[in-house]
Amino acid sequence: MGKAKEYFDIDQLKDRTRFFFLMEKAGCTEHLLGLYKDKKYFLLRLKNVRMLDKLIADKPKEYRELDVAILNYLVLKNILKLDLNNLTAIKYSPDPDELMEQVDSDPLNAAFFLNPVKIQQIINIATSGNKMPPKSTYFYPKVLSGMVVNKFQKE
Repeated sequence: MGKAKEYFDIDQLKDRTRFFFLMEKAGCTEHLLGLYKDKKYFLLRLKNVRMLDKLIADKPKEYRELDVAILNYLVLKNILKLDLNNLTAIKYSPDPDELMEQVDSDPLNAAFFLNPVKIQQIINIATSGNKMPPKSTYFYPKVLSGMVVNKFQKE
């Protein structure tokens, strides 16, 4: 948390409902990550978006503005010193209860929560010729790939 305070304003909350409400509300206007650790909820608000220009210099501006890029490069790589090419210890789940149970069962675990990616962000990344980061485009219901990828031929 000490290192995170260099980059984020951190608010601690006790109430789960308020935590997710504030995450969703703030996610409309600012870069915000949620953290669950030791049965406590934390909101991490990015202090200065311009710091991402230096930390993620090899990616376009549209990519640097994704919350998942902030989590990957700022938190996982820079603060926690993890290798982004070898994240086998990282587990993804769309179910917050599942993640919180895992954190509660092992004091070495922590769960990070992100707001959904906005459609305009996906369009901006795609039109700039780039790919979205892994696990950043979880949609339900999923579009059937055969309808999108496969060509139909008359016989």
